[in-house]
Amino acid sequence: MFGSIKKIMVFAAVLGVVGVVFAQPMCLGGHHNPPKEVMERIETIKMWKLTERLDLSEEQAAKLFPLMKRFRERRDSLFQREADLVKQLREAVESGADSVQILEIIDALSDARMEECQIESEYYAQLREILSARQQAEYILFEIEFR
Repeated sequence: MFGSIKKIMVFAAVLGVVGVVFAQPMCLGGHHNPPKEVMERIETIKMWKLTERLDLSEEQAAKLFPLMKRFRERRDSLFQREADLVKQLREAVESGADSVQILEIIDALSDARMEECQIESEYYAQLREILSARQQAEYILFEIEFR
């Protein structure tokens, strides 16, 4: 009985966090984006499934979901920048740009990829402060399976 009450309480907390998480518009990086309502439903389902799979407490959910949103926003912004750089690189090659210009774009692309690794490293370090080792493992497996 108490397990059901706990799940209801955590679900209520998740719904409260969903409002905060979606208070800011999502940046999805230049791809053809599904309607906002569809993305919100997918994210809500993802949060619910993640809450169940990781058996998150209210406190963990209140910390984890905003962290996930910040990570997604940073990553999506970076993906957009990388896409812009790839477009610039393609245009530079097609227009016959000199080596210096091409190498500048390649260096910027390399920097963006290093930043991507840094962002992910910081994210997983912050996850360690919120989740147990088993929950971290379940989170990683969940993310792989949810894609």
